Amino acid sequence: MSNELKAVFESHRMQILLNCQDPSGDLKLPEGFLYSVAAGIYPIFDESWCVGEQDPFSDCYRVGKEFVDQLVTHLDKKWLEKAVPTFYQLEGEFGGRAKRVELIQVLRYCFLSDKFDPDFYDTVLTASEHPVEANGINRPFSNDDISIL
Repeated sequence: MSNELKAVFESHRMQILLNCQDPSGDLKLPEGFLYSVAAGIYPIFDESWCVGEQDPFSDCYRVGKEFVDQLVTHLDKKWLEKAVPTFYQLEGEFGGRAKRVELIQVLRYCFLSDKFDPDFYDTVLTASEHPVEANGINRPFSNDDISIL
C-alpha cells in the first residue's frame, strides 16, 4: 500500500468524522458506521458507501475485512445456534490476547450497528468471563466513540 493511498484514506476518515453531525449535534450517519471509521474497522455492515466498486481502501483498515467477516460470521452462527460464547472463549478461538483489541472493537461495531440481541451481549460479557476493557462494548453511543484524538 502506497503512502499516497494511506494519506487519502486518513483524509477520507477525517472528512467523515469532522462532518458527521449537523449544527444541532444530530448524527448524519449511522452510529456503527461512524465508529468503524473512527476505529479503522472494515465497515462490513456499511459496504454500500462504495456502491458498484470494491472498497478502494480495503488494505488500509486496522481491522481488515477478512478478520471482521470471519468473526461476524462465527458470531452469527453461534447466535442462531443459541450457543453464544463468552468473550474469553472468543479470544481463545480468534488469536488470544494478541487480538483482544480487535475483538472488542468488532463487537462494539456490531452493537452500535444493532446486530444481535441484548442476551447475546450479556452472554459475551458474562461476569469473570471478559477483561475489564470489554465492559464498554454494549454502552450507549457517545462522541467519545468517534474522537479523533
